[in-house]
Amino acid sequence: MKISLCSIKYTDEKIEDVVRKVSHLGYDGIEIVIDHIEDYLKRGKELNSLKRLIYSYELKVPIIAPHFNFTGSEEERERSVENALRFIEYAEALDCPLIRVFTGKVGAKEATKKQWEQCVSSLKEICGVAHRKKITFVLETHPHQLMDTVESTLKLVQRVNSPNLKVLLDIWHLFNEGKADPVEALNRLFPYIMHVHAKNMIRKPQENQIAYFEDGDMEYPIFLEALKKSGYNRYISVEWFGGNPWEAAKHELKYLRQFFPKS
Repeated sequence: MKISLCSIKYTDEKIEDVVRKVSHLGYDGIEIVIDHIEDYLKRGKELNSLKRLIYSYELKVPIIAPHFNFTGSEEERERSVENALRFIEYAEALDCPLIRVFTGKVGAKEATKKQWEQCVSSLKEICGVAHRKKITFVLETHPHQLMDTVESTLKLVQRVNSPNLKVLLDIWHLFNEGKADPVEALNRLFPYIMHVHAKNMIRKPQENQIAYFEDGDMEYPIFLEALKKSGYNRYISVEWFGGNPWEAAKHELKYLRQFFPKS
């Protein structure tokens, strides 16, 4: 098991600085959000140099995290497909095997038959291109997406039926929505899981509050022990959305190392 840090909370810093700090904390990899990649390119740099920098710090990029909208208008769908083809090139340049997928802004039950069909068609198209590059798209379990329950995630994977469409298990969201027991969700989705997001929160009436793993409402030790026993041996990415992000990154890594010591 390897541990990475998602760069989503650090977009006010250059990716070069984020990479250096992530390495010094002792992470195995860095999950890079698309904002960091596009900022790097806008500064006139090439991704091959970023890959060399990342390797020089003995890190890997297990996944890049862009946004898509395959359930919106036809124009939005077409633009998302075009972006996906560009992101495949980004992933290839960074020696990154996975690309995160959000399907749009509508949940599974609210989506129309047409929205389901155009999403399935789009995913088949981009997976066909990515397969030749040995890159896999992973559907993140998340509210307001077609993957907002275990059942709908399985439905989408099976309808697309591509060898390189898998699942990014964001276990907090399935737990928070009250739609799945974390261990049961892990077991049901396990054949497709290629990446895991880890965060914990305290439920609040208006907006949930980010919390350390041991302080949130989800009982993380139970889930992490089940993950360890499952034989999963890929990356688990720490996500943080609160204050003091670097202090949190250090704390959360230390917590996870209790379950997954560095080899």
